Amino acid sequence: MRKYIRVLVVLSVALLAFIACSPQPTDPVSVTEAFFTAINQGKAEAAVNCFAKDGELISVFGQPKGIDSLRNYFQKSLIPLKTKLDVVDLKADGENVTGTFIIANSETNNVRVLLKLVGVVQAGKIKTMTWTTNK
Repeated sequence: MRKYIRVLVVLSVALLAFIACSPQPTDPVSVTEAFFTAINQGKAEAAVNCFAKDGELISVFGQPKGIDSLRNYFQKSLIPLKTKLDVVDLKADGENVTGTFIIANSETNNVRVLLKLVGVVQAGKIKTMTWTTNK
């Protein structure tokens, strides 16, 4: 009986380890949503991990390119400003993702700007993401 309990415990631990180590999402919409969630939670490193090594974010707020530049931008700009990104809509066509979202300050929420998003996600990583005013 003890042998079966040990086997059950080992299998349970293995299952939990497998779940904890599950890969990040790879579809463009899920990757983009994971990035938004990371920014909203103030997790710069998680946001950086959504990007390819040579990934680029192009917006009126800055144009960081590459992991180090993105990390610096998130840590010194988006995260300290308590940026909140609220998805309005996202859709994918192959590796391309498009949609709209609202950017605001999570504390005051008094300045809300609707932006258009166009991006490319390859192998589960954001290659490029462009934010423009939704005109």
